[in-house]
Amino acid sequence: MNETETTLKLISGILLRSFIVAVVLLILWLVICLALGDFWDPIHSQLLDLTVPEVKLLHYNGIMFLRTLTICFLFCPFVAIEMVVRFKKKQ
Repeated sequence: MNETETTLKLISGILLRSFIVAVVLLILWLVICLALGDFWDPIHSQLLDLTVPEVKLLHYNGIMFLRTLTICFLFCPFVAIEMVVRFKKKQ
């Protein structure tokens, strides 16, 4: 394995670990929103001076935004790097 492949595998590993951490964060955030919504949302509503539906919308939009960023900037580059490494191995 040459230096380029080693570097690509290192970057690929970092992206995979980052993707896993982001997915765990997303799942935790969603579970907290669903399980503690009746307790959590009024507190955030008072802190942010928003209504409870606006706070719920803010949380769910945040989850969607983080999920989109996770897929675009962590998962897609990971897949692309893995495809390049496997293609080079076949040659």
